[in-house]
Amino acid sequence: MAEVLLGAVLQKLTNFTVDKAIEKALSSYGIREEVGKLSRELNYIKAFIEDADRKQIVEKRQMQLVKDIIDIAYQIEDAVDIFYSECPEKLPGIRGHLGWLPKKISKFPFLYQFQEEIKKIQSRIREINEFRERYGITMLGTGDKIPPPNTELNLIFDDSDVIGFDTHRDNVVKCLLDEAYRSLAVVSIWGSGGLGKTTLARKVCNR
Repeated sequence: MAEVLLGAVLQKLTNFTVDKAIEKALSSYGIREEVGKLSRELNYIKAFIEDADRKQIVEKRQMQLVKDIIDIAYQIEDAVDIFYSECPEKLPGIRGHLGWLPKKISKFPFLYQFQEEIKKIQSRIREINEFRERYGITMLGTGDKIPPPNTELNLIFDDSDVIGFDTHRDNVVKCLLDEAYRSLAVVSIWGSGGLGKTTLARKVCNR
């Protein structure tokens, strides 16, 4: 299930096309290039998780590495969702500056906030890599064991103490698995910051 969610996040980045005014602003401030880097990073994350799902991971350090990597994917999704939710109401202001975009991105707070979120994500990626090197955490190699058929690895987190999400979790799972919803290519979880979108997505993964 983790690969499904990672694929959905990757699709959002791949299709990161918005109004031409926003596109120009993103390119002018170097954000478009950073989004491309995140997309490439997520491709590696997705491949890593797919390898982790088909191999028997018994070392706790590797398990923690996988969890940290999945958290990065959720951070990327949250940043993109917030950006998309704020785009419509900010477009008039961006269009009014197309002829002379200010040198400082701070003139457009929502673009500045998005850029800062990208920087935080990139910093977190570097931090995880430093931890991996510092504590000698090896990446998944050919020597790792393949689990028996139908064995699933709990790579996300222990959500047994989290309550109040069961109904929403079941609704999302129904959309993913029910034949009546087969026409849906992606099932998105929308909501303002702090509502628990990431927690809900994790509970769906662990279902």
